[in-house]
Amino acid sequence: MTFPPSQSSNDLPSAGTARALRLAALGMALFLGLAAPALGAGGIEIWATTADFELKDLPVLDLLEMRARIDGFTFLLDRRIDPTLAITYSNRSVQLAQGLTEALATIKLEAFFLDRFLYVGPPGSVGTFLLDRALRHEKLAASSNPARGRLKTLISLDGEDGCVPSELLAEAAKKVDFSWEKIRTMPFDCWRPVRIPPIPAEDIFSLLLIGFDVSWRIDDQKPVLCPVSRKAQGEVTVTFERDELAGIDRQAYPDIQWESVIGTLKGTGPFEDLADIEYKIALERMRQVLGAVKDSGTSRPWNQAQNSGGSAPQAKRSGNRSGQRGTQQDATRILSGELRQIPLGSVFESFQSQLGLECLLDPSAENAGVTLDTRVTCRFDQADRRKAIKILADALGLSVKIKGNTVLFLKKK
Repeated sequence: MTFPPSQSSNDLPSAGTARALRLAALGMALFLGLAAPALGAGGIEIWATTADFELKDLPVLDLLEMRARIDGFTFLLDRRIDPTLAITYSNRSVQLAQGLTEALATIKLEAFFLDRFLYVGPPGSVGTFLLDRALRHEKLAASSNPARGRLKTLISLDGEDGCVPSELLAEAAKKVDFSWEKIRTMPFDCWRPVRIPPIPAEDIFSLLLIGFDVSWRIDDQKPVLCPVSRKAQGEVTVTFERDELAGIDRQAYPDIQWESVIGTLKGTGPFEDLADIEYKIALERMRQVLGAVKDSGTSRPWNQAQNSGGSAPQAKRSGNRSGQRGTQQDATRILSGELRQIPLGSVFESFQSQLGLECLLDPSAENAGVTLDTRVTCRFDQADRRKAIKILADALGLSVKIKGNTVLFLKKK
């Protein structure tokens, strides 16, 4: 994703233009925070590709891990979310961002997309993130702190299984020559592995804190950050561009007072109400972006897209034009990548989408201890369809019967 360069204290905008800077930093538009199409090999090229979803009682963590490996993104599941929450959702040839958002919505979760990174959180979390950022940007615009421009520096962050958030925050701050005040006194617990690709440092701080219902602020003069509780947010004021509010029913928010200020609208009211408006604005903007990508014909099936990250199993075609269909195309698909503890049902879905194979489990397989919930670990290295089937069958300890594009996995005799 392309962001504006880091700015000096003399270059930062006034409070009146802080809103425009916030939108520019995200690109042309947002959908639940999704960056718009001024991207290279990641970002919109990943989220606008099409995918098939056939999910039945699939745990949310399994869904995210599977799609992350396949599509080449990384993610953070909010610590407040039960990773075993089961998703049932079906949709074919849908843009990845839309499919993920709709699937997560079935269990009342929200998604925030930023370049090749995905955050998944509880209701209200995305609007809270966006409003928190807007308010901070307006404050920074009026700040005299000479280090404030460094907060927009793109940094990446990796944390191993069991990593401690306070240590990750300290590491992230160090990369932009900041430090934290009182961060080690926060009641943090340990996390699953975290892989965040280069995004603005300020967004990393917010994403690492949001699961603890904590925000942060910058010192007035020094390069020092301080965590701030969100529990007593009360009334806040934020400025919107008029066109952002075109699709918002402002009468649905009677507790917000509106004031017209030089082509903008300033809203003052409960934090939760304004956060909900931020969410709806982002939702509508990205609908427009995904629609524009689709209309331009640049949205491709996900298994034809460039995979710029991760070791996702990815089907590739050899010697075929993109418009070909049928068995010749299927026969030339190959699979590369690694699966680690992925439910068999999800692997079958992947084989269907990537290799054009309908995989079935014979009742005899259950006698061998194999069900659709069985976790699979195996690796594919330039495997064609038959080789991929054999690798999976060997990993399961099963035999197979193949008829056309249908594969039946059954207990060995």
